[in-house]
Amino acid sequence: MKLVIKPLVIFFSCLLLISCASQQTEQQKMAENAGQVFIFAETPAGGTSSKVRIYVNKKFMRIDDGTTPNDFILFDRKNGVINSVVAEGKTIFVIKKRKINVEPPIKIEYTHIKQASSAMTKRHNGLKAFHYKFSANGKSCYNILAVEDYMPEAVEAFKEFRVVMAGEHSKTMSNIPGEEYDACDLALNIFESTQHLQHGFPVREWDDTGYQRFLAEARENVPPPEGFLELPEGYRTYSINE
Repeated sequence: MKLVIKPLVIFFSCLLLISCASQQTEQQKMAENAGQVFIFAETPAGGTSSKVRIYVNKKFMRIDDGTTPNDFILFDRKNGVINSVVAEGKTIFVIKKRKINVEPPIKIEYTHIKQASSAMTKRHNGLKAFHYKFSANGKSCYNILAVEDYMPEAVEAFKEFRVVMAGEHSKTMSNIPGEEYDACDLALNIFESTQHLQHGFPVREWDDTGYQRFLAEARENVPPPEGFLELPEGYRTYSINE
């Protein structure tokens, strides 16, 4: 019996070790892929408030409303590619990173001032926010409450996303009549697209048109659900002005 039991003990010990190693590998993978979730309340100019959910990890950023899981934006951070997925019609609009090869069509003097803010809440981990007011050619453009050193990974992802969008916007700039050029729009969306993110995490943003967005909730170390950061198969992909 002893000769039989000993090999069995060794066999089951090996199975246990393999199982433990597999669990550790899976846990490590989940930890590496874990990210941050942000819920924003966003109100477009002249519109009504709605929820925007943003998930960020080291490889991807996903944007959706949290209620229609089949419609979303998936940003591949490594390759600089934005995919806008629409379930109705089964399409994916693809935007690839590109350099801005045009000069500003008008003179743009983009400046900002920094002001102290009383915003300091548990929602922001007790960190103090500063108010930054941006102007272009003397005209008020954009306001932001930024918290320094808060969620830096997400801030980098926001910057990367805006750089890709700026390249896309620059392609269609020539379609705008000269008399309709707006210094604020050109600065914020093309030529200075990330400047307002240089000062920390944007817990609140607004402009003079009525647009506003503020952070309602933030969570860290959230593993992505299965398939959450994948594109659907069988969808038609397209781009503009390729």
